Amino acid sequence: MGRGRYVGIPHADKTSDVLLSYLLDCEPDVRLLAAQHAPLTDQTQRWLLTLRDDPIEEASVRQAAAARLNGH
Repeated sequence: MGRGRYVGIPHADKTSDVLLSYLLDCEPDVRLLAAQHAPLTDQTQRWLLTLRDDPIEEASVRQAAAARLNGH
């Protein structure tokens, strides 16, 4: 049997950039994923505030944004 090999994220910076852009996606499931996992930079926190306070945003996205802002 061959040895297993580690497969990591080769470009973590690009992954972070993509997750940040997903906060602006047109699909609520994509915004939800980003709200749950995007790195908490100053810019991300501003977008999370916007998502949390948007009255027409999906409830699940608003809740995820609020949880991230509250450190959960």
